[in-house]
Amino acid sequence: MTTTKIELLRHGLPEGDDCFRGHTDFLLTNTGMDQMNASVANSVVPDLVLSSPLLRCRDFAEQYAQKYKLPVIIKQEFKEIDFGDWDGHKKQAVWDNEQEQLTKFWADPWNMTPPNGESLKDYDKRIVLAWQNMLQEYKGKRLLLVTHGGVIKQIMRILLEMPRTNTYLQRMNIPYAAKVEISVYHDENGQLWPEIHWPVS
Repeated sequence: MTTTKIELLRHGLPEGDDCFRGHTDFLLTNTGMDQMNASVANSVVPDLVLSSPLLRCRDFAEQYAQKYKLPVIIKQEFKEIDFGDWDGHKKQAVWDNEQEQLTKFWADPWNMTPPNGESLKDYDKRIVLAWQNMLQEYKGKRLLLVTHGGVIKQIMRILLEMPRTNTYLQRMNIPYAAKVEISVYHDENGQLWPEIHWPVS
């Protein structure tokens, strides 16, 4: 049986902490970089590093990969969700100006999409496909995937087969520089058997 080991790492504190941070390319702060370095201090060095293209992930991924002389591969599909017209704007300002739409979005995110944004259904499909492709392309490797809180939530939803309701979003808190370890066992029939490790070592 072949095993693929994945360490998911959320970015640390970025700029724009009070904004809708989707595709807006906020920089990672020095504090955020320190948080991420501390989070992986005791991790096993992976075979390669994968990263969202956004700088709050990419800056750390490239620095970490350079430190250990590892390949770093930028994966567009592991970007955060696109909040459309709300992206990059302060949450309070969006609330003040579009309270009704924002309330509907939080109440039913699977069926209400921010203006000109990415639907949660499309986002979920994107992450499902990205996850499947990653496991196929890097089967048997040890990976560090530097990504976003929303992406990690979608991966957890997929692995735990959580229903498409609004409540799973509130059931998981993925803090800055959070680390999640996952082993995926590939059996001889092509079946995948994911295992989430808790607590994280």
